[in-house]
Amino acid sequence: MKMDNYNDLTERQKGLFENDIPKILRHYTKLPCLLKILESQKFKLSDTDNFNDPKDKAWSNAYKKATDSKKLYTLCFTWETELIHHWNTYAGDKFGCYLAFNGADLIQSAKEKNIKYGCVNYIKNIKTNSGNILASFEDKEKIPFSKAWAYRCEHEYRFVSTEEKTLDIKFDHIRQIVITSKMDDDLFDFYKDKIEKIYKGRISHSSLEEEIEEG
Repeated sequence: MKMDNYNDLTERQKGLFENDIPKILRHYTKLPCLLKILESQKFKLSDTDNFNDPKDKAWSNAYKKATDSKKLYTLCFTWETELIHHWNTYAGDKFGCYLAFNGADLIQSAKEKNIKYGCVNYIKNIKTNSGNILASFEDKEKIPFSKAWAYRCEHEYRFVSTEEKTLDIKFDHIRQIVITSKMDDDLFDFYKDKIEKIYKGRISHSSLEEEIEEG
């Protein structure tokens, strides 16, 4: 699914894509989940019934109704660079972290599992009534790749399936693992050692949150 407003991106943001594919996709999480992902070498897509945002959940339910699907599952990344919003929202305590992947590798894994993928488009003024939602989209396949305008700072990229699936990864898909600057150096070294027993690639200690607090 292509981004509808690609032409509205800044030149810097356009540089984060190559042939409509994000060069890097980041997934923010917490260290216990990170270790599980590394050990299993897979992500589990999540049931949209558990979405926190009521509009997001309503749109997912409308898509299920339109496609006669019982369930809808998603896995969320961001194509943007490291932003304080993502740390605060998805990895907000001292055990937060993210994995940065080669976008093309993840998309190839999705193709092999018949998982749909694409950038999320942020839409204004669509009410949560199912009839209004369905009437607002000429292409119903865009519904699971759409979200309310208020969330446009997330720059989300989604993997979507109407069946319960996992997205397989390989260690060479990973560009780096970054751990929050809220974690002190001693604890960072401890968890880095734990991670390196599974994954031998680049592990970094973020300075973004620290820079903001000092600034």
